[in-house]
Amino acid sequence: MNKFLLLLWVFAFASLPANSSQNIYNSPDPLKLHLSQTGEPDKDGIIRLNGKIEGNLGEIRDISVTVFGSSGITVEPASTTIAQLSKGKSFDFEIKVKDVDKQVGKPIPWVKFRVKYVPDFKALLEHIQMNEKDYSDEFARNELIQNIKNGLEKSEHRSQVVGHRFLRSDMKQK
Repeated sequence: MNKFLLLLWVFAFASLPANSSQNIYNSPDPLKLHLSQTGEPDKDGIIRLNGKIEGNLGEIRDISVTVFGSSGITVEPASTTIAQLSKGKSFDFEIKVKDVDKQVGKPIPWVKFRVKYVPDFKALLEHIQMNEKDYSDEFARNELIQNIKNGLEKSEHRSQVVGHRFLRSDMKQK
């Protein structure tokens, strides 16, 4: 019986690819996203949030922003677009939120915005190559580089999301 388990164990490890790795590297974020509440609800029950998108790596282009909220929440604007955003530059926008469903016991309301964009794939590759110590596992690094090269070939869109959860007291008019 013990020989059988030993043989099974050896076979399991022998079947793993020789160049496999347990590490997985994510691409660095070309954008930094921020969402914060700017004050109390006004007399009409509208809460204002500040959305901010900062360029973090390269020239990001074809940027679309979609704003959405939990059930019973209205948001304005629902979307916006930005042609491009460079590293070190930012785009600020205001989101108006209103709780139209004031039922007691409903789930905590939230708002999110999703940014879909085409990153600067060449800047991503350059960043990874210049920071090899941060990507020390050669197999995982090469896998990430191949993923980025595939995105470059296809001019692939990527996306990021940020959200804000409200406290019940945030939703009450003053």
